[in-house]
Amino acid sequence: MIDDWSDQSRQIKTKDEFVSFLSSFLQDCRENGEEWENATLAKFLQAMLAWTKDSDGYYQNMGKVDLTEPDWRRFADMLLAARAYE
Repeated sequence: MIDDWSDQSRQIKTKDEFVSFLSSFLQDCRENGEEWENATLAKFLQAMLAWTKDSDGYYQNMGKVDLTEPDWRRFADMLLAARAYE
């Protein structure tokens, strides 16, 4: 499923697309949250913080220039990473 999430996040350009993504993400949390690496709010936020600090490296490894200002896709990437980042 993570590939589906990544595919969906790559398409996000607008607020409405992010809202749709976030709605699906919340539904997955409700239905499959126990399968997430960071299933508690504290673990999720800790992973989100760690990934956000390290995100420059992620984008460099993906061959993308890191943006100084976040966009809607960046928010989706942060959420996806927090789901499983250690």
